[in-house]
Amino acid sequence: MPLSPKTPKTTKVAAAGLAVLVAVAGVVLAANVPATAVANGEDAPDGAHPFVARLSMPEIVRGDGSRYASECTGALVAPQWVITAGHCLHDGDRNRISGTPRYPVLAVLGRDRRSGSGGTTAEVVRVVQNPVTDVALVELAEPVGSIEPLEVRTEEPEQGDEVLLAGWGSTDGNADLAGRPEHLQTAEFQVTRTTPTEAFIEATGPDLLTSACPGDSGAPFLTDEDSPELVATEISGPTCPHSSEETAARADVLAEWIAAETGAGEARE
Repeated sequence: MPLSPKTPKTTKVAAAGLAVLVAVAGVVLAANVPATAVANGEDAPDGAHPFVARLSMPEIVRGDGSRYASECTGALVAPQWVITAGHCLHDGDRNRISGTPRYPVLAVLGRDRRSGSGGTTAEVVRVVQNPVTDVALVELAEPVGSIEPLEVRTEEPEQGDEVLLAGWGSTDGNADLAGRPEHLQTAEFQVTRTTPTEAFIEATGPDLLTSACPGDSGAPFLTDEDSPELVATEISGPTCPHSSEETAARADVLAEWIAAETGAGEARE
């Protein structure tokens, strides 16, 4: 899974890249690879981001029959739908998949700690890949009625916009699930430039080497306010930790597609 998108601020982030399901970090600092976790981030305030999903794939079967586990991050954008990086949902040969998952995929929401209790755990029953960018929507087995979905921002991001990254990825380039942080991580970033479909984003704090890492693929970049909105979704970046740009899929470009696939637009009318 690819992981492509500084003035210190103070918030949180984990390093990008899901390294194995949502982004596997590259070998060279300049190479784009899947996102993992937030490096040099901070623990998210308890209960601040219940809509952030930890997507776990405990048993993926490779073509040779061997098995491995993977994780990504996502965000609840409708009662029964989570947005994440498209490469997070793949077969044993890492080809992106649509439709019914080839193996169990679980979404955990409303829980700030891995070992904590409460929140909601739901099975992913369907995957819808975006035809243009590395983003997917995953349908849950049932709606999550206890958590308010994250609003999707429809305004185009601009250079200098400040955003907050929240992710479950590693804290360095090691994609080993055993090394993932206990607590949801966050960090502050700002938009450096955009293309018609992507936003490029760099850290502003708490450390300029704050970045997404393996497991952070699909993590949301949010407006840092009382009623946050989804600005972009992490899809790739250099091996973490790094001080370069993250590559993220713009939410404003995806807003109509999200509404059409999830029925979110009809629900709000």
